[in-house]
Amino acid sequence: MIADQHEHELIWWGGRKALMNQSPTEEQLKAYDKKVYRAQVEMNAVMSGQLKGLGVPFFGVKPHLIADSESAASSRSVSASKAKLTQNELLKLQRRMVEYLEDMYKD
Repeated sequence: MIADQHEHELIWWGGRKALMNQSPTEEQLKAYDKKVYRAQVEMNAVMSGQLKGLGVPFFGVKPHLIADSESAASSRSVSASKAKLTQNELLKLQRRMVEYLEDMYKD
């Protein structure tokens, strides 16, 4: 997955460099950047799904365990068994898990 991500990043960067050599308008650059952003979001969703399918922790968290907002999570007067993660907390945990996997399975 890491190699695929890196390959896509190189392709996107190469495409942007090629576009820059053609003296693009600001609109063309914005359109290309939006296209790359959409592709990155899609790639992230696909990779998250693959990690979930592999049973990697924090990539299969049920939606009802995620707080709707920071304020909802901060009012944690409910019992610990009903506590919810914020989207930011979940993202941090997912990033830490990916870092761990990268360290363990490098090469």
